[in-house]
Amino acid sequence: MRRYMLVALLLILLPNTTLAKQTDEEKLDSGWILKEITIQEPAAEGEPSWALVRVQAVIDSSPKAVWTALTDMERWPKWLPMSQKVGFLSPEAAALVTPEVAGDENQVMALDRAHPASPNPAGYSGHWQRTAYEFYNLPWPIKNEWVVRRYTYDESAEKDRAAWRKLDSKTQDDDGYWEVIARADGKTLLKYYYRVKAKESVPKPVFKAAIGLTVNSMIKAVRHESARLDAQLASH
Repeated sequence: MRRYMLVALLLILLPNTTLAKQTDEEKLDSGWILKEITIQEPAAEGEPSWALVRVQAVIDSSPKAVWTALTDMERWPKWLPMSQKVGFLSPEAAALVTPEVAGDENQVMALDRAHPASPNPAGYSGHWQRTAYEFYNLPWPIKNEWVVRRYTYDESAEKDRAAWRKLDSKTQDDDGYWEVIARADGKTLLKYYYRVKAKESVPKPVFKAAIGLTVNSMIKAVRHESARLDAQLASH
């Protein structure tokens, strides 16, 4: 009985512990992934809900390694959970991608074959754009997703930013960005914003749980890949 009373007392006091009183900065330094997931009310009954996601995490790697991991998208399927396929369209092909075309994998691939992109284009720096086609195996209610996105990259001494906008208007919409910010201790503050609509009406807790699971696995993978890249840079 005493054991159960002790457990009950701990549960009551837990919200008042030092851990619970940590500031956001202290939590980040301790390795927490700070997530703010807001599920908006649908416009009408039976309509899908929008989710707004804001995430912050400290990556124990250099900004260069984190930025390389995030921009070397063709490697994503090798380390990023749920990423199955990533490729890039040439500027000529991307100019022909309308929202209707973007929703049809066969049409996108036909443009890709007719106007192939050069492998590993070089010379990117400062401000640049490119169009990617991607396939993800995502948890329900987001589900498996074929998507064409326009990426805009801005690099500066203060931070690097990769923003995307979905070109496909026939399935759920999404947009967002990554921000890679150098810290004084040599580590990286990673900020992530994502706005996505579910494909169908689902309970808020389910939608929120699916996003939380995806975010946790994604940040864990970024940490692992960035550490690998830092080790690779150190060995050369």
